[in-house]
Amino acid sequence: GVPDSGSTVRGLARLLRRNPTDAERLLWQALTRDRRFAGQFKRQTPVGRHIPDFVSFPHRIAIELVNPGEGETIAADRASRRTWLEARDYRVMEIRAADVERDLEAELVRLQRMIAETA
Repeated sequence: GVPDSGSTVRGLARLLRRNPTDAERLLWQALTRDRRFAGQFKRQTPVGRHIPDFVSFPHRIAIELVNPGEGETIAADRASRRTWLEARDYRVMEIRAADVERDLEAELVRLQRMIAETA
């Protein structure tokens, strides 16, 4: 049979989780080990038909990593994902991969501020 779109999205999410970029790996380690964020985020988990890099359902925050030199198609896809998520009351935080690798703590502080705004 033809797989339904839900199982297709879940399969893609699984594939993405298995092949993280360096920046994704660094940020995920920080989100799981730092007690400010531990247990609050999921990685490459479907939200509807979209798969943000990281999502916090309790805080309704999606984190999108922006890779260097990404093409227009990828940027347009991220923009449409952002619009869809924001229409459903998610706040979307875009983080450049280079910033994760250069100054992870500054990005975590920015995320902590965003969480504090919803508390």
